[in-house]
Amino acid sequence: MYWRSIVFIGIFCSFQAVFGQNLLLQGSNWKTNVRNELTEAGTDYVGTYESAADKHLLNLYNADNTWWRVEVQLTNTGSWHPDLELQVRRTNEGTASGFVFIWGGTTYQSVSTLSDDFFYLYGSRYDIHLQYQLSGVSVTLPVRANKRFRARVVYTVSAL
Repeated sequence: MYWRSIVFIGIFCSFQAVFGQNLLLQGSNWKTNVRNELTEAGTDYVGTYESAADKHLLNLYNADNTWWRVEVQLTNTGSWHPDLELQVRRTNEGTASGFVFIWGGTTYQSVSTLSDDFFYLYGSRYDIHLQYQLSGVSVTLPVRANKRFRARVVYTVSAL
């Protein structure tokens, strides 16, 4: 006999901005339910889950003629298990008018409790798509029925 555990992963996003530019993050929370993935004794969860390529849209405007750094950080991790790894990447360059440059952030990057550089850009840019990947889900996680792991991802933009 084997046990089926409900593992609910919730990723909530917010942002911080400084220097008068505007940063807008659009999209709903990402929820992954791995409730019915175990089909027989001795099997494990898939272990890696990926959101839609455009799960969140990031818009930075009123930022012309300035270089910017976007940082990412995992916060509010009280129910997060240390064996779980959340990663993020941007899946496009977004749209812009005029001279705008963007670099970095196109490969998955681990999101930790320390703020890390995510990508850089010059000027205003809209509809930058963000995608998430979660790994480390396993039957060896100490879970009980209806266990929920939650964390908040914070994006911070600052002038360089």
